[in-house]
Parts: sequence; C-alpha cells; structure tokens
Amino acid sequence: MSALRRPEDWDISPQSIATFLGTEEGWTLQNADEAKEIWGLTENGNPRARLLLPLDPTYIDYDIRFQEAVERLCRVFDWDVEQLAARVLSARTDVVLIRADQVIQDESIPLVQARDVISGAVDMMDAAARASIQPRAQYLGQRPNAVRDFVEGDVRMGHTQRGSFVVTVLTRLAEDDVIQTDEFGEAAEAPRSRRGPAYTVPAARAGDGIHRHERGSRTGPAMVRIPPFQRRVMATLALALSEARELSLSETTDPDLDLAVSRGVSANLCESLLTMTRFEGLRALDISFRWARSEAVPPPTVDRVSFDRDVIAGIGAVGRSLRRAPEKVKSTIYGRVTRLERGEDDDDGVVTISGVVGRSTRRTVRVPVRGEQYDLAIVAHRQRQPVTVTGDLRKVKNTYTFDGPVVIEYS
Repeated sequence: MSALRRPEDWDISPQSIATFLGTEEGWTLQNADEAKEIWGLTENGNPRARLLLPLDPTYIDYDIRFQEAVERLCRVFDWDVEQLAARVLSARTDVVLIRADQVIQDESIPLVQARDVISGAVDMMDAAARASIQPRAQYLGQRPNAVRDFVEGDVRMGHTQRGSFVVTVLTRLAEDDVIQTDEFGEAAEAPRSRRGPAYTVPAARAGDGIHRHERGSRTGPAMVRIPPFQRRVMATLALALSEARELSLSETTDPDLDLAVSRGVSANLCESLLTMTRFEGLRALDISFRWARSEAVPPPTVDRVSFDRDVIAGIGAVGRSLRRAPEKVKSTIYGRVTRLERGEDDDDGVVTISGVVGRSTRRTVRVPVRGEQYDLAIVAHRQRQPVTVTGDLRKVKNTYTFDGPVVIEYS
C-alpha cells in the first residue's frame, strides 16, 4: 500500500469519505459528534471493521487520526491510497461516456477523428453550461466566467475504455447548496383536475426528467436543497440531447423550438454533435450517463441517448432552424415552490420559487402561471419536488418576476 505524508496530499476529505461510506453496502454510521464519526462495517450479519473518522482539524492529533483512517480503509478494501481516492471521488462524480460505434482496425481510429470527438465533446459541455445559465437558440461571443470555469476546471477526461472508441468525461460535483425558507407549508388547495386523497405526478415522457415521489405530511419550515452547478449542467445536457434527438426525428413542420431551447437545445449543441459524427465510417454516436451515487437530488431519467445516421441527418436541420430563430434572452431558475397564490374562482395564479439563477445566484422569484402549470406547482410543492422555470426574468422594484409565457417543469 502506498502512503503519502500529509492528508492534504490526498484530494479527499473526511466529508468525502463519509459520503463514500454512505453509498457502500455494509457500512453504517454508528455514532457521531462535532469532532468525529464512528463507522462500522457488517458482513453476513457479523461486524467486520470499525473506523474512527476525525472531523475537526483544530484538534492537535487530527492529521494523525485522518491518516490512520485512510490507511485503515485501504486495508479493509485491499486498495492502495490512489485507488481509495479514486473511489471516494467517484461517489460525487457524474460520468459521460461518448462511444463512437464504427468498424475499428487494430483497436485504433484515425487521429483526426479522435480530435473531432474530443473537440466536439468540449463544445457540447460548453453549450450545456451556457444553457444552464441562460437558454438561447444560439450562443455567440465570449462565454460567461461561470461557463469558462466549468469547462476548464470542473470537466476532466478519464481513461478511454474498450469497445469501439469511448471517451470518458468526468464532472466532479461540489456540495449541494441549501437555502433556508420559512414559507414552506402545505398547499392550500388541491389541483382542480385531481381533487381527492392522493395525487400522482403526471406521467413522464421518456427522458423528460420527471420522478415520482410519495406524498408526505411535512409542514413548517424547510430547507431547499439545490444540486451543485455541475450536476445542473449534466442534467441539462442529458435532457437537451434527448430533446435534440426527438426534434431530429420529428415530422412536424412547425416544431416547438422555444420548448426545446428551454430544455437546453441550441445551435451550438447541434454543431458539437455534427463535429463528433462527421467521420464517414461512423455508424452511431452513443452518449450515456453514470450519475454520482451520493447526490441527494435525483438525476434525470435519461441514461443513454443514441444518434445513428438517420438521427444525425436531422440534427443539421435542427441547428439551422435554431440559427434562424429570433433572439430571445431567457433565464432559468432552479428551485422549489415555496408559496402558492390563487383566487377562489381563478384558474391562473402566482407561484413563488426559491432557488438559484445562473451558477449560484440565489433568487426568490414570483411566477405568473396558467391552470395546468398551477396544478403542477401544487404537486411539486406538496412533494417537495424541484422545478425549473424558464422565461423572461425581470426585476420590478424589489421583486423578481417572469414576464410573459414561461416553461415550468419538474427537475
């Protein structure tokens, strides 16, 4: 087993180790206080190991105890410290696998094709990050600092994998943002189309990211848990790829480009896909997702999107339509419904969303919505389901609000 001199030489922390252990079968947290956690490993009903994990670096023996904890885990798992660090970090890492399906000779592909796949992957991540901040039909000019930081700092390339040509893109997640709110009570009324003792989230279309949650009886103050920007970008990418594929196969002459843009589709995203698929010998481009196990907020239902030659042929047309679309500057807030307002005899109402805009700007926004959108907001409120709202965000005096039509969806 290799060893390093100082705990800070490992790119791991007690918190990341605790997160990792929480996802491993057999490990349970047995005791905890401000200074330490005690974890236990059980196998076949019998205790196998215990671990003291120090938490407070102000203690004089913190470094020694942390190194002992790391060495103890290496012995239990039979890993060296580099293997342990990789597994700990993977618990909070979203992975995108980009597979070029084609005939391969001598387990290799042309170097120029590898360049195109990697270059297109960078552009794809850039387009998804831009869409997570401000959905647009196309992006021109300099990218925002948050996008640059994400692409240049948060996204990394892992080892390539066997099976045609597979590029591994890793995105390490920061910790969730938690917003305290004192306006999180139960909804005052049931959806008019679903009055009764129980409510069901509307059936999900494949890939739209809707999850079902059991209805709870929680009341009073609550924390709004916001997944980190890195996860929001990856979720945007998954939904945008699914939507782009559907658009490319659609036979309608008037597709809803506004809805597609709100879900992250842009001309830039389409161009990145064309870059990765322009090699003539390519049969299909498969993009699959492995979501970080430790992220508390559920990921989208999209795990894989495939672009065969029939789909790729339509992606160019989608991109051209988006470049011709009129410029509309939209903003997206990701958060939770914290207030519902509607007159007794009204179908429309106002929903208050507490969450983040852009990478991490906290906002509380009032959203005028129509009847079905209001019903959706009631269900999201009762089940504490995160939502995204996309539209024209404006500040009127001291209040943020969306002006005009909005797209509101479960996240």
